[in-house]
Order: sequence, then structure tokens, then C-alpha cells
Amino acid sequence: MFYYIIFSLTVFYIQINYILSDDINCILTDEHRLAVLHAHNKYREKLACGEVTDSSNKTLPGGILYRFIYNKTMEKLSQETANKCQMKHSNDTLYGENLYASSYSMNITDALIAAVDMWWAEKDACPIAANNLNATDAVWQGCGHWIPMAQSQSIQISCGVSNTCGSQDWCATAYNCKQTTLVSCNYFNPSYNGDNQIYTAGNKCTKNEDCSVYKNSVCEPSGLCRSPNKWQLQ
Repeated sequence: MFYYIIFSLTVFYIQINYILSDDINCILTDEHRLAVLHAHNKYREKLACGEVTDSSNKTLPGGILYRFIYNKTMEKLSQETANKCQMKHSNDTLYGENLYASSYSMNITDALIAAVDMWWAEKDACPIAANNLNATDAVWQGCGHWIPMAQSQSIQISCGVSNTCGSQDWCATAYNCKQTTLVSCNYFNPSYNGDNQIYTAGNKCTKNEDCSVYKNSVCEPSGLCRSPNKWQLQ
């Protein structure tokens, strides 16, 4: 009989300097990057438009959220973490970080999408509305992976995958796993100041002036704001 098990971990914005390794070979193609980027932004569009529920099964309010753009330079960090094949967060990072692991070897695109879907689904067991959209201890405990995906002012992501991790301690005994997969995604919010507010309740953007966090931002028809590639705080 075949078994598989999936784990996730999250960490968010530890303010320690990090030097990227130059010898990390990133394996993701642009097709992979677009797939994981679209998966994230699809969910952010729904949140901005007020189409997301939490554990209360009540619809969360919409709000101003920025569209993620992909950061290939940051991907080195994500891939380095994935290559370690451990459900253990990188210690020296300025970025939010989500980890996902499965007890079998997965196609890269499938692994990326499965990770995003699993992290986002945590909202269904999370008291987000009851905590006024704040990242309280209860919300972190219930949906710690959902928070960096949903934070309104985050603008960049990157991911790394290793699907040849071999057997790992967390699944070798109970599940006799022979080959495992690890996904690591990082999130960058240049405006983060320690505020617990995930996003501010309101409406999606309808005009460029609504997108006021980063200079020269524009409001897209999707209802998400887009920052310029060379962002600058207002």
C-alpha cells in the first residue's frame, strides 16, 4: 500500500542580513515561475475582491492588495533552502518563507501548485475575521502559511524545488518513503514595519490613486495594485 504525507512550515521577516550563495543552480524554468506566480495572484485577486472565507465560513472583506512579481535573484535563497531537503527554515533571511514537503517525488509544477493550494487552504481553519485581519498568535497558529501569501503590501516572491531528496527522517519510519520533494517559497514586503495587520478591510482598487504604498503604482482591471519593478515607498 502506498502512503504519502505532507508537511508545511512558515517563518516571516526575521531582520538579519543574508548573503546569497553564488553557486546555487536554480532549476525552475520560466514556465514553472509563471505557474507559481499565477497560483499566488489568483488567490490574491479573490481576497482583494472580497471572495474569500475563513473558518467562520463568512466572507472576508476585500481590500487593497499588490500583485506579486517574481524575483529571480531571490530565487537563489529559495533553491538553496530546497536543496537542503530538510523541513527547516533558513536562519538568515529578510524574507517571509513557506516550506512544503511530500513523501514522494513530484513533478515540479505539480509540487509548486500543491504547495500554494495547501498553504492558502489554511484559511478554512483560521479565525481571521474574528481577529480583525490581524496576525495574532491564534491566526499564526491556524494559518501561518496563509499570512505571507495574503499580506497586502508584499510585492515579490520566489520559489525553489527539490524532488530528489531521497528518504527523510520525518517519513522514513512511518511511511517508508524512498524519495521526497521539498518546496520553499520566499516573500518580500519592503514596507513591513512589524505591524500585525495582514491587510486593511475595504475595497479593491479602482484607480491608480488607490495604490498609494509604492510610487508610480497602477491599479489593474483585476483589482490588484501593481508596483513598478524598481519600487520606491511613497
